[in-house]
Amino acid sequence: MDKIRLHIANSKRLSDCNVLIFTETWLHSGVPDNAIELAGHHTLQADRSADDSSKTRERTIKVWLGGQTLYFRTGFSTLDINTFTSSVLDYINTTIDSVTMENQITTYLNQKPWMNKEVRLLLKAHNTTFRSGDTQAYSTSRANLMRGIKKAKYCYKLKVEELFSNSDPRRMWQGIQAISDYKPSSSTMNDIDASFLNKLNSFYVRFERDNKEKGITTRPSADHQTLTLTSTDVYNVLSQINA
Repeated sequence: MDKIRLHIANSKRLSDCNVLIFTETWLHSGVPDNAIELAGHHTLQADRSADDSSKTRERTIKVWLGGQTLYFRTGFSTLDINTFTSSVLDYINTTIDSVTMENQITTYLNQKPWMNKEVRLLLKAHNTTFRSGDTQAYSTSRANLMRGIKKAKYCYKLKVEELFSNSDPRRMWQGIQAISDYKPSSSTMNDIDASFLNKLNSFYVRFERDNKEKGITTRPSADHQTLTLTSTDVYNVLSQINA
């Protein structure tokens, strides 16, 4: 809001505007109107809830605690993995819980894929210098932020291009999904009831139901020879192609 107020104060084009509309503000019902008021303007706040917009998602992650490597290594040195397989698996889970901790993080569905920790720190420094009012520091932090964003985009570009650098189809599909921002559906076949499947059957057999013509069976002629391929034939053809 401080940045918006500064632009309005220094820009005649903005100061002459009668209506200012802001979208994708990430405001919520807990933000009071007086926190976003602009001098000379009447504020109308119409925010969507996080559940309606589906732009935030709470996730639980495990964080490795520092200095726990020795404890983790010592615990497994006393176990016979070949004899106590199930016990070892249980002990692994117990040990992981001992050396890690769960953290709740918030992710945004429209967050840029190249956004990393360095860019977030530069963005935080940029906002801090802006609020401080130091023009020189703000100019420096803004330049650092632009360089950081450019570097992050370049690193992400190399990461995506690496997926296409070999003949692995799995990694290639991962690259296509990264470029197209494809996110697979979380629904499973177990969530689909039988009525939906019956509707699909009725939809696809509608042409057969209305078809009154009898099917005609074509019989092969007496001198017809069935094409037969052996593994040797296939191997010889592929060897010629790859030669």
